Amino acid sequence: MANDQATPDRDDRPSKGLSDALRLELDLLETLASTTEKDSPAPSGRLILLVADDDPEIRGYISRCVLALSESIGTVVEAANGSQALEHLRHHGADILVSDVVMPVLDGFELCRIIRRDPILRDLPILLITGEGDPRHMERESARAGANSVLAKPFNARRLCDRIELLLRSRSPPPTDEASEDHRTDPDPHDGENSTQEES
Repeated sequence: MANDQATPDRDDRPSKGLSDALRLELDLLETLASTTEKDSPAPSGRLILLVADDDPEIRGYISRCVLALSESIGTVVEAANGSQALEHLRHHGADILVSDVVMPVLDGFELCRIIRRDPILRDLPILLITGEGDPRHMERESARAGANSVLAKPFNARRLCDRIELLLRSRSPPPTDEASEDHRTDPDPHDGENSTQEES
């Protein structure tokens, strides 16, 4: 089973707005989407993505990339901080959360902890994105907070959408503080069943 973990990037500084490369990538994605729209069936995605980030350009980038590439997501809702995200979840819900770690009012780690303690929200898949600190340290802290996965900035659109689709396909009970530090390396619970069936 492939490990679902972020590979450390060389440039791990916090992202402030979009770089020229990301703007070009987004333009190409939207051009591709517009040229294939007429020949493509209506999108089948019906799931709701909630994206929380205090940078409006990053929120917009994530939203537009996901709507252009994701097979599952049909709606993206944006929140400027963890408090807004939590309020939306409690009143309207969502199928998956993508959240920055460093945000005002309520950061991504505390947002994760609150969600995991909530009996209604605790199974929500959570992907944290971060450009802060050492990538491996951030992975451990994200796991302790209850995130299902973490993605280091900078990232490209395809990598982001692949991670979202993976989390949606492999929804499972949320990790706990007592879980392994790198919960993405946990064995597939179905592996034992498959091996037993093969032996019999």
